[in-house]
Amino acid sequence: MESNDPNKDDDDRADDDAQRVSADDAFSADTFESIKHEVLAEIKRRARRISIGEAATSIGRHDAEAAAVLERLARMGFLTRTDGVNADFADRSGVSSQQSPRVPLPGEYEDDDELERVEHQWDQVLEASDDESLFDAYTEHAGHVARRARAGFIGHATAFLGVQVFLFGVWLFVAGGGFPWFLFPFLGWGIGFASHFASTWCKNKEHKELTSFDDMNREQLRVFRRLAKARASWVGHVVSNAAVSLLLMTINMVTSPGFLWFLFPVGGMAIGVVTHTATYLARKRSLLKRLKDAGARVLPRRKSVAAASGRAEQARRIRDTILDQAKSFGDNAPFGDEFVPVLDNYVAQIEELEQKSAEIDQIIRGIPTGELDRDLAALVRKQESSDDARMVAEYSRSIEEIERQRSSLRELRNEREVLALRLNSSLNALKQMQIDLARMKSVSPPTQSSSFTMIKDKSDELTRYLDDLRSAYTELED
Repeated sequence: MESNDPNKDDDDRADDDAQRVSADDAFSADTFESIKHEVLAEIKRRARRISIGEAATSIGRHDAEAAAVLERLARMGFLTRTDGVNADFADRSGVSSQQSPRVPLPGEYEDDDELERVEHQWDQVLEASDDESLFDAYTEHAGHVARRARAGFIGHATAFLGVQVFLFGVWLFVAGGGFPWFLFPFLGWGIGFASHFASTWCKNKEHKELTSFDDMNREQLRVFRRLAKARASWVGHVVSNAAVSLLLMTINMVTSPGFLWFLFPVGGMAIGVVTHTATYLARKRSLLKRLKDAGARVLPRRKSVAAASGRAEQARRIRDTILDQAKSFGDNAPFGDEFVPVLDNYVAQIEELEQKSAEIDQIIRGIPTGELDRDLAALVRKQESSDDARMVAEYSRSIEEIERQRSSLRELRNEREVLALRLNSSLNALKQMQIDLARMKSVSPPTQSSSFTMIKDKSDELTRYLDDLRSAYTELED
């Protein structure tokens, strides 16, 4: 009699394929069997095929061996390459799964080959994904890449310096000096060392620039990534050519200084560098324009959260101008003794608002929203799959905590927007006073302008608002 179990054939087919696992595969037959049975159990529980990412989360493994097994199961047809309902839609509609690629997790690689795979996956995500909230995940990825690059460069530098000091010692103490042969391995290896430094610098610069942005949608990220790649290519080209030129010049000067033959290959390479530089500068201008047209807004650079930015500095300049205008009235000044203290207090309040805005920006940049979203999704899946009431309750508490964090983040972003509006309004009030003072010059006798009354009213309003902000911070700290 034919079995009614829809997954029976899947089990038999997987068992047959397991028999064909060769010694050349990146996993053993036992590992394949173990992971396969866990994946099939998850498929039966959900009553649908699942994606590679869902399977990896389900079995709790993201290492290279598990990835190889899951990739094999995907080729066998048990797993898809898209998540959730999109996988079923892709299968039914015939749409390629590559049109909805999965966002790679930070640190989802252990060597350069896997890093290259993840970088290619990010290219696919930025080109084809429908998800617009990729900024935090990509920034986290860039930070991981930068840290890994720094660690690799430190190891390279240690080996490079150690070997060069050893060779210099051999030349000086064993060979007794003379012909400076140690320069050749020093500069030859130096080509790779300099290129490694350039690559590390570019990766760190990309991450640093990402942290200076408020947020970016998928299109903005795609343009920014192209800009970073173009810069890395150009910097690598310039540095490697400079290192090769230095080696050739040294060989020429040491072996045959009478004829400067090194100028010919260096000149040929210089043509390529000049051409690449012109191409890069044109592409950079084009990409920066596209980034600006796409609406990307870069945050001001700050040495610290207390450092003043453009609006606070602008308020101080307007205040100085207003004070100079008031002095020009002499004894006919339309303001009383309270004018200067009120004005100074008002500008100080603008500076404090600017500082609070900087603090909120720094807090928001420090919250890994992409990680929160992934943790929330993982907890929801675990809660749905658990039959233990105690574990379900624990998962519920963890989900509520993450939801509270997400809610707090939304409130912070709203507060930042309110701060920006109040800063602009306060600055406009100062500009209005400056204009009113210029107009009052032609009035005889001068009368007190309505802008000064507005400044006093807004100063009282800002005082109340800043008190509310301080109270909110105190509650957060408690």
